[in-house]
Amino acid sequence: MLNELSKQENLFHQQGFLIIPNALNCDEINEINNLVLHSELGKQASQGCYIRYSNLVFLIPKLSYLLGHHKTLPIVKKLMGSDPILQSSEFIQRPNTGDDNVMWHDDGPDCPSYRSLDISNPPLMQLKLGFYLTDFNNKCEGNLTVIPESHKWSHSPKLPSMGKYNSDEINKTHTNDSVEVLLKAGDVLLFHNALWHKVVANKGQEPKRMIYLAFCHRWMKPYLFYDYSMVKRKIPSPYQHFFTNYKHPNLDYEYTDKIFRSKLTPDFGNSRHIYKKILKKFQTIFG
Repeated sequence: MLNELSKQENLFHQQGFLIIPNALNCDEINEINNLVLHSELGKQASQGCYIRYSNLVFLIPKLSYLLGHHKTLPIVKKLMGSDPILQSSEFIQRPNTGDDNVMWHDDGPDCPSYRSLDISNPPLMQLKLGFYLTDFNNKCEGNLTVIPESHKWSHSPKLPSMGKYNSDEINKTHTNDSVEVLLKAGDVLLFHNALWHKVVANKGQEPKRMIYLAFCHRWMKPYLFYDYSMVKRKIPSPYQHFFTNYKHPNLDYEYTDKIFRSKLTPDFGNSRHIYKKILKKFQTIFG
């Protein structure tokens, strides 16, 4: 009989996303909202404005505990290996007036994409976790909308064959495949970088808040902008291992930011096959 962690892993690989209900309790939700309201984001947050703030854990270091949260860390390690690092941390608030849709996309760089490393089996390079701080239990309230199992598809919503970022055409083609995910405050949603997803505009009665954390392999360059001295100064010691101080002497190309946001390191754990594919891509691009 499969244990709960194995069931979560199988469901994630099957559909490309996973919901962990009630991962955050009421006290945690209240504390996180209070931390945001008492930060420099507080004025905008209290006024219901649109906010998308990156590098969140450096603004509010107390939120670093989410990196090692006991409800999410086991499945993060199961999917990403035993030593993932934080790739990005964002706070998003979607207002209930004047909010816009976010078009269909998969995650990661475009030239080339993570998906292009293996078209037949797009690899898990980035695992994103959404921690929901308000209810998203009705449709059209800023909900994430996904196409289950699209992480296995060989084509991307960004490819010219689909019409470059042609969200309207994709809507016509895949309306019956898509699912608008309904969630409660405290739920966590994990999803694969190759999963097709979009966000519908918030037409509800109140602003909607969430935190997104993205994890990647240790040999990849994070999206976060920091130097390691900042980690030592600001991040509580139990969570400093989710950051990296590695600087590769030869592959520190500016262009890698457009390719894999990667500084290729020897520390690639059980991801050797992905590492080899990336090296091959670099040889093709840079000669």
